Amino acid sequence: MMNMNNKKTKKIVSSIIVILLALAMVAPMILGGLNGLGLLF
Repeated sequence: MMNMNNKKTKKIVSSIIVILLALAMVAPMILGGLNGLGLLF
């Protein structure tokens, strides 16, 4: 039981870390795109 819970929590934590890394990589591109649109219009 404990082992299963530990695996589950590890999976959740790792998925959260992956999502945060993805956001950190994508956010600048989105902001840059919005800034470019703002400059264009």
